[in-house]
Amino acid sequence: MSATAPNETKSAILPVSCLESFRPVLILTTVAIIALGAAREVFVDLFGLGTALKDLRHISLDGELNIATWYSSTLMLAASFLALVCSRGDTDLRQRPYWLLIATAMLLMSIDETASIHESFITLLESWRGHSDYLHFSWVVLGIPATILFAVVMVPFLFRLERRTALTMILAGGLFVFGALVMEMIDGAIQVRLGADSLAYRAGAAIEDCFELAGMTLFVLVLMKFAARMYSGDSDNRPATI
Repeated sequence: MSATAPNETKSAILPVSCLESFRPVLILTTVAIIALGAAREVFVDLFGLGTALKDLRHISLDGELNIATWYSSTLMLAASFLALVCSRGDTDLRQRPYWLLIATAMLLMSIDETASIHESFITLLESWRGHSDYLHFSWVVLGIPATILFAVVMVPFLFRLERRTALTMILAGGLFVFGALVMEMIDGAIQVRLGADSLAYRAGAAIEDCFELAGMTLFVLVLMKFAARMYSGDSDNRPATI
């Protein structure tokens, strides 16, 4: 009986063609959800909440218990799975703990996206609201240092990746952080000064979620491409190490 080639084993674990064909579907889905969310805001602003369609909350980009929240959580779960796949296939053993860290972080973020655990800290950190309107959503007091710590820890991992992959991951993370933290702080100040029903706040909240979805989509795309190249059997396309 002939031995199974390593690349054949890897292909059985991860159908590379499936990953590549799914990329345009992912992009189109993200664009569709953002477009629907933007259309909802325009509709509500023009016709108000007194129509038969009411507030169309199910396609809203802001709030909970809607399609955008479900999709965002699904993207994070997909990123967690893909990071696990990459940890198994990466030949550089130094990278594997980082892949597992990414997988764990994405899993926890997916749970939080659905359960909104981070919002529980708003009450616990309520005293911080008095320092600035930008700390109205006071969970950012913990979110900012946690994000900086994670970024610092990931520096060696990023340096060992090929440059294009590392830069794309940084861009994806930057988009997500801008939405989740920077826009969250701006939205907090807008809510304090203009109210949660103001057009400025609703627009800011929609922009926040657009950046989050764009960042997570880009991150999943780069993980899909990385995994596909890793398992393709093409040694010239394997991740470069230092």
